[in-house]
Amino acid sequence: MSDQKRCPCAYPVTSPDPGCYLHGENRRDEPSIASDILVGQLRAQARLDAINATERLEALETVTTEVLGPLMALASMIRQMNLANGWEVPQLEDWNNLRRIPTFLCLIHSEVSEALEGFRHGDKENVAEELADALIRVLDLAVGLGIDLDTEVRDKLEINKKRGYKHGGKAI
Repeated sequence: MSDQKRCPCAYPVTSPDPGCYLHGENRRDEPSIASDILVGQLRAQARLDAINATERLEALETVTTEVLGPLMALASMIRQMNLANGWEVPQLEDWNNLRRIPTFLCLIHSEVSEALEGFRHGDKENVAEELADALIRVLDLAVGLGIDLDTEVRDKLEINKKRGYKHGGKAI
């Protein structure tokens, strides 16, 4: 594999066109965070190409956390598993689709509703499983839309720090 050409993002070039869609003639103009996530995924993929399938998932966690924050590294692993399982995953181009994004959001909502049902039945194990499912769906949607949740969560926490005690006057 060392003889193979590589583009600037370190991903192996397999076609006669040496440009990748991040750096070459086929470049797409996407939001910069989406490009950053994609570059991170491509670099991780290039480093994982030599690893056999049984070691791949364990190595993916280590490689992606070197490039991405912890939430986005987890999102990247979720996306890899979802693609490997043949499941539909959200894409940047889905943003303009009036059915795809609402469907993914409804699936997140359904997982939270299932957690509520588990709570109603006193099943803490089921609540935990359904909350994990909800987080998996949130992270998959975020990475698919190029949303960096590591940054967004930090920014939101900064906003929340400045809010007053029980701001908004809500009783519950």
